[in-house]
Amino acid sequence: MRNKNNNYLSKRVIPSISIDQMFQKIVPACLILTITILYILFLYRNGSTIWTEHNSFHVQDTISTNIHKDAGQSTVAERELRIQQGIAQEILRFHVIANSDSNEDQALKLKVKDAVTQALKPKLEDANDIADARNMVAEELGNLEELSNNIIKENGFTYTASASIEKGYFPLKVYGDLTLPPGEYEAVRIELGSASGKNWWCIMFPPLCFVDTTYNVIPESSKEELKYVLTEEEYDSLFSEKKDKEKVKVKVSFKLFSWLDKWLED
Repeated sequence: MRNKNNNYLSKRVIPSISIDQMFQKIVPACLILTITILYILFLYRNGSTIWTEHNSFHVQDTISTNIHKDAGQSTVAERELRIQQGIAQEILRFHVIANSDSNEDQALKLKVKDAVTQALKPKLEDANDIADARNMVAEELGNLEELSNNIIKENGFTYTASASIEKGYFPLKVYGDLTLPPGEYEAVRIELGSASGKNWWCIMFPPLCFVDTTYNVIPESSKEELKYVLTEEEYDSLFSEKKDKEKVKVKVSFKLFSWLDKWLED
């Protein structure tokens, strides 16, 4: 039995691999692996997104994809700014800023709001556009201050009110089922005392201040007023449902991997 096994072993052909052949395979593979790791680190540090999809690894040129991503984001931002500026050109906001956030000051703010809106309602009904509304309110600023000061005094407070028409930046605001985008707007401001409390606000022109928003719904008649002065795109942006933020997919192609796969197959 031993002799038979010896004969069998002696007949087996054991392939021999020279050192040169080993280096021809190992050294390029190590070099490619090193380059691959360094390139992945480079992409990671420069903010590129790499992911697998359906068991494939696709990578695109980092610079070109970043350019497309920035361009897409810029386009969205420019569109939103254009819509906001278009809306701002056609509406006049109204803000009553309370002296403080105490219950007493906040209650007084609402009383001033009611008195001012009732005083302006018949006058603004004749306004044909925002220019008319602005001129009418500008003529009434002195009367609005006097009216506000009388209410302040009647309620036992000693501070005074100031009325003005100013432009300023306002954050996103919700009024009924209307969402006004953030940006710069022109507004009638009634400041009570130090004006350091929360404000009550509405849209004075078109006249949305004179409707009941108890149920958080803008009446159709008021929506028609907005449709008259705004473009369709601007109007839709006010009442459209909450949208998901636009997502920009970044795909990167890493041709080195496909070349490496092919080389290993060979």
